[in-house]
Amino acid sequence: MILYRYFSDHATKETLKNLEDGKVKGIDLNDFNPAARQVPLLLVSNSEEQLVEFAIQHCRVTHENSETDAATEFVSRVLWRIVHQHKTPSTAVEEVIETLKNKYSEVIEFATQGFKAAQLPDEDANNSFLGTRTSNEFTLPVAIYCYIPGALPIATRLIVKYGHESFEQALALNAGFGGDNAARSLFVGSALGGRENFEIPSEWVNGIRQIDHIKQLINSFKN
Repeated sequence: MILYRYFSDHATKETLKNLEDGKVKGIDLNDFNPAARQVPLLLVSNSEEQLVEFAIQHCRVTHENSETDAATEFVSRVLWRIVHQHKTPSTAVEEVIETLKNKYSEVIEFATQGFKAAQLPDEDANNSFLGTRTSNEFTLPVAIYCYIPGALPIATRLIVKYGHESFEQALALNAGFGGDNAARSLFVGSALGGRENFEIPSEWVNGIRQIDHIKQLINSFKN
């Protein structure tokens, strides 16, 4: 067994500590990361409802939070409709907002903010996301944090805005926005990369040192 000995975030550390103490319990934190990490489950789910079920179970290993549950269901349904029903990102987002707006009104409002901001030029949209949050005596844009209120609107906007356009530009803009952009990139890259008949540019793939192993794992799930 190979043990991972590099960076671990707060949720991972607390979850491992709970497991050492004999508890299976995630932390109460509204991170976007667990909501966005569901892509492998697309390979083993037989329906949209099963994907949602698996995704929320997976999320709760590290996070037990109602906002994270809501964002996880939103992301899962959007990805299922893009990858398996071949809907455009804009259509998938709009449909899922309508489906979940009464169930998760507050979190879906964050997605709606991103959906509406897709109509704005990039600079105007970015400025609309720059509310502030005070942490450890510093006041910084809320969007740079990993939490759902900042991450979900930005990721949703990029998916809708660039659903018919550039995969590379969407991910570059996401990275350029700054802050904790990894979870946003998971959602944006999965949604745009999962479009029907789309191929991720080879130069984005060929440099990955473990790409052959990754492809073998994907094929093993498919089989």
